[in-house]
Amino acid sequence: RFTNYFHFEDYTARQMLEITAMMSEKSGYKLDEGALQLLLEVFNNLYNNRDQNFGNARTVRNILYKAIGNQEERILTLSSTSDEDLMTVIIDDVEKINLKEL
Repeated sequence: RFTNYFHFEDYTARQMLEITAMMSEKSGYKLDEGALQLLLEVFNNLYNNRDQNFGNARTVRNILYKAIGNQEERILTLSSTSDEDLMTVIIDDVEKINLKEL
């Protein structure tokens, strides 16, 4: 049992975007401008509609991993790939995320 509680403020949408960019870079991925813009919109929407169970760091990680999964599926369909293709998450990869599955 704990008698002391710590309250942590939720990250803002902009902070979630920064976390996503750092996590992707650490994993060897880049987010193009379209992906960044759409992610900011997604995070704004999630933040504005959050409830008491909102887990923003977990949500950021899950969204990034879904986008990377979509990127991997996309590059499998390319006849030839460059290093840039292998490292870049684009807006299409983010658009295909089903947020209801998170």
